[in-house]
Amino acid sequence: MEANELIKLLLGKMKRLRLGNLVFFWRLGQIAKRRVKKMTPKEKKAWKKKHPPTPGQKKARTEFDTNRKLVAHMSRQLRPLGVWRRLVEIMEPPGMNADNYLFHVNHKCMKQGKFCKFRPLMISNGPLLLPDNMSGSSEGDTITLRWTPDESATDRLHVAIIRDDERNGLIMIKTGYACRGDGTFAFKPRGNGGTVHVYPFFGSEGNGDFSPNDYFAIESN
Repeated sequence: MEANELIKLLLGKMKRLRLGNLVFFWRLGQIAKRRVKKMTPKEKKAWKKKHPPTPGQKKARTEFDTNRKLVAHMSRQLRPLGVWRRLVEIMEPPGMNADNYLFHVNHKCMKQGKFCKFRPLMISNGPLLLPDNMSGSSEGDTITLRWTPDESATDRLHVAIIRDDERNGLIMIKTGYACRGDGTFAFKPRGNGGTVHVYPFFGSEGNGDFSPNDYFAIESN
């Protein structure tokens, strides 16, 4: 996070940046710095009392905290697969672990602790390719995914869903031994119908690599 802010400062998108007890800022066309005396716990408490957060700051903090909780929930659902841990190994985002990178990529798809944008939400990514002609449809309370099968491929299918009436939760569907060579997979999401946001993706055997996710908004009865 600090590396990204430093880049913004160098590009002139930020006027000042504090790192520890150093403040960097633009002065006469150059970046200058000054040392800030580190406050004792007593001084910090007194400063906070004298400078209470503004309503805008309180709102931003609440928004950040609720969205962080949603990211923590996403991470718990995806962690057993190691999707984002592997993605960090590939992308090498500066100073970020899997949870931080998950938040960095997806925070604009969240508002007040709920998902608000679904198509750009990234559940998975990686070097594997999605199969051709992937589609999703429903009949009654059953959702069916279809794609052009590759009989020689053993990549495992994974499916995450978000119910439109439960936008604060990501659910991983149990796919058993469904794989790329099957060409189809059907499941019944829990709930009482409505729009289901479906994110299928594939992982190699042993979850060494993953594909990007696809996305379908499907009406279920």
